[in-house]
Amino acid sequence: MQTDGDRTKCLCVPLKLVQGDASGGLYAGLFFPFRPARYDGKLVIRGDIQDITFDVNKMVAGSAPTGEHAGRRGD
Repeated sequence: MQTDGDRTKCLCVPLKLVQGDASGGLYAGLFFPFRPARYDGKLVIRGDIQDITFDVNKMVAGSAPTGEHAGRRGD
């Protein structure tokens, strides 16, 4: 992982499949950033590796998922 282009420690962020079908899936997880910055890294799900980038400076507050799977454990 990199923070504003500076190399940092790798983070393991648990993800939960919130919604999925044959075309893809929506995953949710909590990431606690070191500081407001642009974060670049790799997302690995079952051997599939994707590059990811997000900028905490540009993000807005969100809300927890709702619906059938919200709040359920053991899925």
